Amino acid sequence: KPLRIKNVQKSRGVKPIIVGGMEPTRSILAVPLLARDKIIGVLSVQSWEPDVYTNEDQIFLETLASEAAVAFENARLFEEIRRRLIELESLSQVSASLISVIDLAPLLENILAGARKAIPAAEKGTIFLSEPNNALRLHAMSGYTDPRLIDMVLLDQQGYVTRVARERNPIKIDDAHAGYEIPGNGTIEEIDAVQSGIAAPLIVKGKVIGVISLDNASRKAAFTDSDLRLLVTFASSAAVAIENARLFTETQQRLHRLSALHSIDAAIGASVDIHVTLSIVLEHIMSELKADAVAVLMFNPLTRMLEYT
Repeated sequence: KPLRIKNVQKSRGVKPIIVGGMEPTRSILAVPLLARDKIIGVLSVQSWEPDVYTNEDQIFLETLASEAAVAFENARLFEEIRRRLIELESLSQVSASLISVIDLAPLLENILAGARKAIPAAEKGTIFLSEPNNALRLHAMSGYTDPRLIDMVLLDQQGYVTRVARERNPIKIDDAHAGYEIPGNGTIEEIDAVQSGIAAPLIVKGKVIGVISLDNASRKAAFTDSDLRLLVTFASSAAVAIENARLFTETQQRLHRLSALHSIDAAIGASVDIHVTLSIVLEHIMSELKADAVAVLMFNPLTRMLEYT
């Protein structure tokens, strides 16, 4: 309800208001800003003179407060609609990229780009995918530049990303340095600089296949609950696409190796020269396994040792 104080210095329990470093004000007139029967703020005027404001002043200020509250509420609703449209546009773009991209690396980049666009507080982002030993390996990053982050592996208890994977729940981190071990043991400045973040698990058929995380290095508590809900929506769609891309990649690798085995078999059948045959086999092994060196050692029954051919 409205509040009118004739003289603050004579009113018990009311602290004087100092404006611009000058002497405290004496007269105060304050009215609530109401929007849909909910208080969203207060409109207050003060004077250094005592007993300045009248009933007419109060009615005038209440009228202004009513109009201002409507304007504030309309602005809030407009901003909410604008932000929701941006979110929907980003979701639509990401969904299109999930359908059109089957290669894992560009798919992960598209997911992070879409998530950062939809959530303005996100200055950086990462996607970790699960390893067979329950560790998490970094497969994509956005906003980070340190090459030491490439292929980084997080073990259990390292950072909030591992907590998300372990507990299978999204989290909002208002202070990244409170209660979490910093990955890299303080040696990577970009990780140490992170102040707050949000992270969500990537789950397919009840299995956690990774974690998507968005970070802010400028301030603590940079993300809202709405940001976290939106990231969860991203993670739900992204997880299925990532799993499909991984299965596609694995299938392509199997087909490629079957083709290589067929080529080796054909070469072996067409040659009677052991050195030519070994050369073909070693060439395919180096290509398929991306090895830096390959050797064949034959057992010598006379020396009972393995010898290079």
